[in-house]
Amino acid sequence: MFRYGDDAGQVIVLAEWDTIERARSYVNSPEVKEAMREAGVTEKPEIYFLDEIPTDG
Repeated sequence: MFRYGDDAGQVIVLAEWDTIERARSYVNSPEVKEAMREAGVTEKPEIYFLDEIPTDG
């Protein structure tokens, strides 16, 4: 988890999943939505699903 600059309301969370389908299912689950609400999230979060690019070496 990272904070974006000095703004405590802007955070970046990196997570690794075995499949993108499971990641999407998790972030769309009612439990996660409720946890975000309880944590004080007031706006729809921006969520990105990324694929790692393999590098040589």
